[in-house]
Amino acid sequence: HLPCHRRVLDPKQSGLQLLRLVPELEVDSVDSGCTGMAGTWGLQRKNYRNSLRIGWPMLTAMRSGKSEFATTQCSACKMQIEHGARRKTIHPVKLLAHAYGGLPQLADEMMLN
Repeated sequence: HLPCHRRVLDPKQSGLQLLRLVPELEVDSVDSGCTGMAGTWGLQRKNYRNSLRIGWPMLTAMRSGKSEFATTQCSACKMQIEHGARRKTIHPVKLLAHAYGGLPQLADEMMLN
């Protein structure tokens, strides 16, 4: 998932392109909009339901996808994905570190092979 602020800062989606260079990693991009968090807006009790409604297209796409886990650069999006889509979510830098020999414990945490 590419967070809204990253869409503005990096329209070429260089992070996604970088992940696609990792050997034996199949990357599916879910381009179904925003998670609905808007930073910490979605964490507020009065906004919680609306944040899920806003994020529902993306969350539904993630739920129906075949991916074992999700990745995003935004901690607020991570919370919404894990809660709403029921997908373990990892920061892309951790995934890259694991792919190149760092963070071996990540395999157990994320159930990676």
